[in-house]
Amino acid sequence: MVMNIILIAAHRQREDVVRLASNPVTNIALTLALLPTMGIMGAAIGRVGGVAASATLRHLLIARELTRVKWLRFVLKPALISIGVGSICYSLPDVGHPTWLLLLYITVTTALLTVSCSFSRSVIKDMMSFP
Repeated sequence: MVMNIILIAAHRQREDVVRLASNPVTNIALTLALLPTMGIMGAAIGRVGGVAASATLRHLLIARELTRVKWLRFVLKPALISIGVGSICYSLPDVGHPTWLLLLYITVTTALLTVSCSFSRSVIKDMMSFP
């Protein structure tokens, strides 16, 4: 979302749409390749691969045309929260119906992200500042 906003603000909507179009193409290609051998896990990997391809292409465009952005600084906290809560939910398979685990994951992740949210105008300005 942030990369989309950056590209729109820089009047690069056309380039953004081209990069975004790589998402479903990569998703379909990976899903067709991995689904027969890996089943539902292959479909999940295809989905993640499409998003990763689109994000990588957008990042390269922003770095080449505008400025380098220190993404790790802003992605690390949400990624660690998601991985941590997901690991806890994965270690609790006997809690009951899988729907309860999904609700637990969504609730705890949302609460932790809300508490640790640090996106403000000054943070976005700092993201876009030159090193």
